[in-house]
Amino acid sequence: MRSQRKIDEMRRALNERDLLHELKKRCRKYYVSIDDVLGTRRERHIVRARKDCVVFMHDSGLGCSSIARLLGLNHATVLYHINNPMRDGSRNEPSEA
Repeated sequence: MRSQRKIDEMRRALNERDLLHELKKRCRKYYVSIDDVLGTRRERHIVRARKDCVVFMHDSGLGCSSIARLLGLNHATVLYHINNPMRDGSRNEPSEA
């Protein structure tokens, strides 16, 4: 029983490390910091990065409430990011400037 708990803790830590690595990778793609994604600023490039992170986390199997807790968002905001494309009709990718 004790060893199973230890295995679960190790698995959770590994998943968190992989998740953080992926989030940082997505932040670099949009030239923003992880603090920007976790913050409240609403500039377009930050919102796109935040949306990309939310969609990735949802596709990875996390629920809306879990994503909201991890990113400091309201669960309705998470649902909005998952269900709605960007207003300009673009896919969720940075522009080639």
